[in-house]
This record gives sequence, structure tokens and C-alpha cells, in this order.
Amino acid sequence: MKMDNCFHLGTISRTHGRTGAVQVKLNIDAPHDIQNWGSVFLELNQKPVPFFIEEISGNLKKAIIKFEDIDTPEAGNKLKGTHIHIPLDLIDLADEENRPLEALAGFSILSAERQMIGKIISIEEYPSQSMATLLVQEQTILIPIHPDWIIDLNPEAKELTLDLPEGLIESQLD
Repeated sequence: MKMDNCFHLGTISRTHGRTGAVQVKLNIDAPHDIQNWGSVFLELNQKPVPFFIEEISGNLKKAIIKFEDIDTPEAGNKLKGTHIHIPLDLIDLADEENRPLEALAGFSILSAERQMIGKIISIEEYPSQSMATLLVQEQTILIPIHPDWIIDLNPEAKELTLDLPEGLIESQLD
């Protein structure tokens, strides 16, 4: 398993209680999905290491996870700051209702004519909508992610084809 094939699910922020459970700041809005996966990968020494989930609870953007074999606050504290990942193939990117937009980071953006525009660096949530930070011609720009603009999503090729309004990209380039 390579980190390139993983989605950054969140980061362990601190321990919780006396059982070794940890609090996780999530990049998705559905912690209940994590329980269904059974395990996640923790990034230790820049390598994904599988950890099995014993129990999970939480709400939007925050979860309390108890991992198997992490049984003390000291053991949980050693994981503070650790990134949690899941394989991209566990995320149904075609499911528009439940797809975490953050999973599109690293995807190439193509125009309606299938010309390469740039690469998504990150997705940021703003009060009015989600915005993608793109790397285009060695410059970073922001574009809104609007469902009406999506023509095609190819998870295998990590490509997102968009029908963008004329001038949206050019107006932000030097």
C-alpha cells in the first residue's frame, strides 16, 4: 500500500479517557462509515501501518477511536499528531451524495475538451461552498467545486473533467 493510493481521513489530536482511545479531527463528515471499514492506516515513519478499530463514536468532524492493542493513555499519546488514512478504493467517488470532496486532492483537472488544466492540491470548505486549490502553470488558484460543472470523474486515472465558465482560470493567472 502506497500513501498515494490513500485518502487522508484525519489527524489524531489527543488521547481520550483511560483506555488508550484517541480523539481524531476528521476530514470527512461521516465517522459512522469508519466503523464499517474495520481498520485504518496510521502513517508511521511515512509508511501506512494498519490499525484495527475496536470502537468508534463521534459527530461531524470529530471522532473518538479506540484501536485494538492501544490500551493505555500513554500508548494513545504516542500517536498524537499521527495522520490516519484509508485506501481510496474504500471511498465511492461516484456517490455524489456521500463522496468526501477532500478525496479529490491529487486529481488532475481536465477541461470539457479533455485538455489538462492543473492538479487539485486541496479542497477547502467555505461557508457558501467548497473551493479547490489548483496548481496551474506553477501558480495556485481557487475554483469553486460546483456539481453542475462536473462532466466526468475517473477515480482510476485520478481525473476530474469539468465544464468551467470561460475565463475562470485565465483571470487568476499572472
